[in-house]
Amino acid sequence: MGNNLLKYLVKFVTEEAYANDLLDGKLFMRPARYFRSLESENLDHSRGDQTEGAIFADTRGTAVNYLGFFQNDDLPIFCTYTVYENDIADNRIAISKKVIEEFNCEQGFAVLIDYLGFKQDLEKTKAAQGINYCEHTVLYQPPSRDKSKEMFVNGTVENLFYKSPRYQYQREHRVVMGEIIDGVQIIDGKRVPNYFFDGWKKLESKTYKIQEKIHYNPIKISLASSEQSSDFYMLKLP
Repeated sequence: MGNNLLKYLVKFVTEEAYANDLLDGKLFMRPARYFRSLESENLDHSRGDQTEGAIFADTRGTAVNYLGFFQNDDLPIFCTYTVYENDIADNRIAISKKVIEEFNCEQGFAVLIDYLGFKQDLEKTKAAQGINYCEHTVLYQPPSRDKSKEMFVNGTVENLFYKSPRYQYQREHRVVMGEIIDGVQIIDGKRVPNYFFDGWKKLESKTYKIQEKIHYNPIKISLASSEQSSDFYMLKLP
C-alpha cells in the first residue's frame, strides 16, 4: 500500500472478559483445524473456512478447487483485522458492519492493538520463552501451483497466510506461533523434526502471556456504544 502504513490490529470479541484479557497481555489463539470445523461441522461461514490450511488449489478460469491436503493443522494462530493510517479520519476508524455482525460482536468489544508495539512484544516473547513466530497480512488468493510445491517441499507455514477471495472483506492479519506439534517445531517459518515429542498431541487452543510491560498499548472500545452509520461502525480513538 505504498506509504500507507499498518497502524492498528483490531481484535473483535463477544465478551468484555475477553477484551480485558488482551488488556492484560493475554493472546488467545486457535489452530487452522478449528476454523475448518467451524464451517464443516457448525456451518459458520464467516469465522469458519473449510479450506483453512489447504496447500494445493486447482485453478481453472474463475473456478478454484481446493484439494483436500492440509499442512500445519495445529499451530496456534492469532487473527486480527487491519487498520492502516489512511483508514483513520477525524480521529475515527470506520469498520464495516458486515465484519462485526458476522462475528456476532454487535454487543461486544473491539480492542485496538498498536502494530509496531505488538511486534516488539512478539520479539520479547520470542526471546523470553524461546518460541518463534511468523506474522503477515493474509493473501486473499489461492497459491500458485509452483508456490504450493515450494511450501510442501520446504515445509513452511506460508499456507496459513492464504485464504479464499470471498473472505477479503475481513482484512486479516495473522500471527502463527512456533509450537512443537505432531513431532515438529517451527523455527523461522520452517518445520524442524523433533523426535522426542509425543506426535499424538492435538492443540485445541493456546494462550500466550506478554510478560512485564506491554508495548502494544491496547484500547478497548464498546461496539454497542459506538457511533454507527448505515454501513459502518465508527470507532473513536481516545
